Amino acid sequence: MIVDVANPRQPKLLGSVDRGLRVALSGKRLLVADGAGLIITSNEGREVLPGGFVVVDVADPGNPRELGRLDSEQLGEGEYGANVEAVAAFGNYAYLGLSILKGLKVSEFLVVVDVGDPRNPREVARVRLKKGIQDLGVAGKTLYALAEATISRFDLTAPAKPEQLDPFRQGEILRTVFTESGTYAGNWEGLYLVRFGGPR
Repeated sequence: MIVDVANPRQPKLLGSVDRGLRVALSGKRLLVADGAGLIITSNEGREVLPGGFVVVDVADPGNPRELGRLDSEQLGEGEYGANVEAVAAFGNYAYLGLSILKGLKVSEFLVVVDVGDPRNPREVARVRLKKGIQDLGVAGKTLYALAEATISRFDLTAPAKPEQLDPFRQGEILRTVFTESGTYAGNWEGLYLVRFGGPR
């Protein structure tokens, strides 16, 4: 949902991009990850779109509109069992958590997409991972990825070529908030503040 909170006591619904699993804001563009498909609602009506990665223009919040996309089949290299499960933004790049089901085998990836031309997003890099990404976030020049009990880090000094750094592991992690001062990780036992010692 796109909500006007100028008056916090009376929030006003302006428009919506429904069924997106995760979203990230990049300027006046909304980056949406959803393997199940999208329904965009605006003043002009409803539009049903196939799943994948979508760039949505929200310059006019009451009339969100699609600018460009990569369908699940494109990201999955022709496999229909592809699902974009998380998204984060840094500059002109989007970072996607992608799972591809082929037969009984699931492959997990971090995918880098150049959105400098929002009408023609294009994949520029793909990193194979051992576990599926549940959440992504950027703080400073570091990309954080939550995968089950592990928080992985990637150096974004070269945004199109993320370099993996040392991870953090702490039992089961259900939710995360990534900030430059540290990562807040929560599970059934409580809330943890994780601070990494340095860039490595």
